[in-house]
Amino acid sequence: LHRLGGAEAIGPILVGMGKPIHVLETGAEVVDIVNVAILAVVDAQFQEDGTRSEN
Repeated sequence: LHRLGGAEAIGPILVGMGKPIHVLETGAEVVDIVNVAILAVVDAQFQEDGTRSEN
């Protein structure tokens, strides 16, 4: 997908847990840490606003 769309892959991301979980692999690069931190902030903002679906 990276080659086809020119997008950057971020993950792995765990979903379906009772609380948000953000996982980084051992030896993750700085860009990976920053990307996951950004996802965590956005996730927290959605939860604070109550706009996250509880499926």
